[in-house]
Amino acid sequence: MTQSRRACLFCGEAAKANKEHIIPKWVGRLFREQYGAEVKINFQHQWELPELGIPNKDKSAQLPAFFTRSFCECCNEGWMADLEEEVGPVLGPLILGEARTLSVAEQQLLAFWATKTLLAFQSQEHELTTWARPEDYTTVFAERAPLACSQVWLGETNLRQAMHYRAHRYPIPVPGPRSEEIHGFGATLTVGHAVFYMLLGYAGPIGMRMRYDAAFALKEIWPSRHGELAWPPRVSLTEAEIMGLAKHAESNSVVQSK
Repeated sequence: MTQSRRACLFCGEAAKANKEHIIPKWVGRLFREQYGAEVKINFQHQWELPELGIPNKDKSAQLPAFFTRSFCECCNEGWMADLEEEVGPVLGPLILGEARTLSVAEQQLLAFWATKTLLAFQSQEHELTTWARPEDYTTVFAERAPLACSQVWLGETNLRQAMHYRAHRYPIPVPGPRSEEIHGFGATLTVGHAVFYMLLGYAGPIGMRMRYDAAFALKEIWPSRHGELAWPPRVSLTEAEIMGLAKHAESNSVVQSK
């Protein structure tokens, strides 16, 4: 039986689907080396949309056993593999909670990796909780960089959970009656001690600025606004804040006028 061919979400080529680890195997090996095979670690993928009747779904595993067949072999074994090799020396210490100073180039590299990984998770969502657009994938492929219409923040947590992912749709909070129009989506990705939060605007950057507690816990790495960035930040995110990071960020932030 011949395997079906489908268009790769990134490059658009019709090719044999390739099985891609969304969270790379090197992350699993890093946890095993650090904590030992006897220590139970948790990789968690959550999604829900209560207003449309989709309850919380939770897939957990002791290895990074999350896969997608939405990308071709050329992308998987080409630029995506190159990205994993390049980001490992930068992301690995953050996963383990090791303090370091991140250059602007390293911040962009981390934001690029987080964007690619979050889009890979989106490729496996229920159709009602898939908010990434086809052009988001093709733009990442063409530019090999974080999306110009997005913002990416980096935080830190002391939780021992290996990985957590969750996405949400995003209506812009503006004065007056709350609109149900969706202007983009946000997604949280925690890998070890590193916490990424991405906010993507469909019409362009939403222009979110963190304030209050969130300004101390989440530092914007795309676009970079700090020059060199000392990590970890002054405030560590709790489990409750990570699980509800969308509401935490929205209630501790402001959308700047354009």
